[in-house]
Amino acid sequence: MSFDRQIKTCIKIIKNQKKITGMPSIKVLADFPCEVIDNKPYFYELESEYVFFISHPPLDDANLLDIVVSLSEENLIDKIIIDNQYLDFIEFGKKVKFSLTISELSERTHTLEIHSLLREGGQIMRIEHNQPDRLIGEYTEYPETEVKAALHYMSASREILRLSGAAKTVEENKLGHFLILGFETNNFMHKDFPPHWHLILRWPYRAGSQAPHIYLDKEGKNVSNRVSIDCMPKLSATYNVDEWFGFVDMYGKKQLFIKVDDDGGYSLTNDKVTVYKVAPYKSGSGVSISMNGHKIKYIFVDDNSSDGKMTIISQSSIDETYLKESLHYDPHTGKIFEIETDYGKGEI
Repeated sequence: MSFDRQIKTCIKIIKNQKKITGMPSIKVLADFPCEVIDNKPYFYELESEYVFFISHPPLDDANLLDIVVSLSEENLIDKIIIDNQYLDFIEFGKKVKFSLTISELSERTHTLEIHSLLREGGQIMRIEHNQPDRLIGEYTEYPETEVKAALHYMSASREILRLSGAAKTVEENKLGHFLILGFETNNFMHKDFPPHWHLILRWPYRAGSQAPHIYLDKEGKNVSNRVSIDCMPKLSATYNVDEWFGFVDMYGKKQLFIKVDDDGGYSLTNDKVTVYKVAPYKSGSGVSISMNGHKIKYIFVDDNSSDGKMTIISQSSIDETYLKESLHYDPHTGKIFEIETDYGKGEI
């Protein structure tokens, strides 16, 4: 364990009502070097919460620290979160006190992340729940269209990986998994700008995985694909409109191909024979999936990130059968606590 560096850990204090009160005074009591970073971007207030970071060495033994928060008025605090775990706290007058053990101070802080994970054979989709009142970092205006477009493209990719058998092949041959990601506007620690989404073939030991970043314009159309290689930070290439990129497994075999289309949509194929095309997103509507020029599916996604409810609908354009998934999650952490599935036919 090296002690010649400092770790920054984020703590989020959720208010019980939305209003600006000014940042509170925060005092750390610890028997090891630990202090509040009281300057931007590590110390700020939003209408819904206070956010601050503490700096400390990467200790791994049984250590305890107490934090005392002095507020401008009583009964302001609803929840306290660190790395998506809720902490117990004690209120006395205008002060709040809570404690942390060193095991809760991880190498990388995850407190600003609001992610949900959906896993099925051979693929994982990570959903970044962006919220307009939590903008920070590069995002000074909420990119609503791009956020919605990315969610639709991600969900369409998830559907195609099922239909094509690409995810099943990767799983059965122990080649890793496909990883579908969006982008986040709530986390200045993650330089996730400008808006884009990802489709990655994640190798079993990560190094060498190819990671396309599909960039979006303000209308939510796909415009280019920049591919990076995991664990090789200086290796990347940009694929422009109508240029196919092939995902290679660790044995050198191509498992999937993707290209950005000239209309702002994109196409996927695992054999260059059956080609799945996703139409460009249009504000207020979903996207369609075509197979070799024939429409087969419609995808519609709605994420109410304030209330913690997301709906994903996949409907056949042939017989109108549909699958509706309703995800209920914690809007402060992204953790899913219930998934409802509904199968039906006809108008939804």
